[in-house]
Amino acid sequence: MRKVTNMPLDAHISVRLRSERVRLGLSQQQAAKMAGVRREMWAKYEAGAQPGATILSGMAEAGMDLLFVLTGQRSPRQNPAEALSEDERQLRDAFRLCQAEARLLLLQTAALLANPPRKKRGPSRGARSRPTAVGEAPPLAALPASPKIGTSP
Repeated sequence: MRKVTNMPLDAHISVRLRSERVRLGLSQQQAAKMAGVRREMWAKYEAGAQPGATILSGMAEAGMDLLFVLTGQRSPRQNPAEALSEDERQLRDAFRLCQAEARLLLLQTAALLANPPRKKRGPSRGARSRPTAVGEAPPLAALPASPKIGTSP
């Protein structure tokens, strides 16, 4: 069992806060703007002042690893290669607001856009179909069936 002390949350938060700002390539002015404070206040946080929950939330929105800032341990998901860009975050947020049927349609659309059909080498035996050009969507019959929007199962 851990021993509880009356020490502040952590004497090293300011050092880790600066470390995260530098990791993200932000100036104090940029970090302050993302957190919703003035640069002078940000400098105070890096000097040892304790940011409140609203400020911590702004830092998380800016991409800071709050688990690291508060505890010194990195979040498992904080791999830079897995970080979402702003447009990916917007897409994710919009997707979460959609109804189930619309989500399915969005997934199908994304799959089509991510994997454009290849140009056919020639007509298959016994079938008369026109070749699909690169980037052209396949015929609707080739898509997986989806429920009609507005209908209940």
